[in-house]
Amino acid sequence: MTTAKFSKGAREYTESIDKRVILIDGQQLTDVMFKYNVGVSEEKVLIIKRIDLDFFKE
Repeated sequence: MTTAKFSKGAREYTESIDKRVILIDGQQLTDVMFKYNVGVSEEKVLIIKRIDLDFFKE
């Protein structure tokens, strides 16, 4: 796991060995953190509204 990106050599090495290795780079790490709310907190909540057309039916 790294907060940066893996080098081409690192990716090639993990593909060449028999053991399964999963490389998690900075982008994937932040995606997982946001998805599962790990190490993050809500800063602002945005509410988007739409017109309820059923309300206006006669």
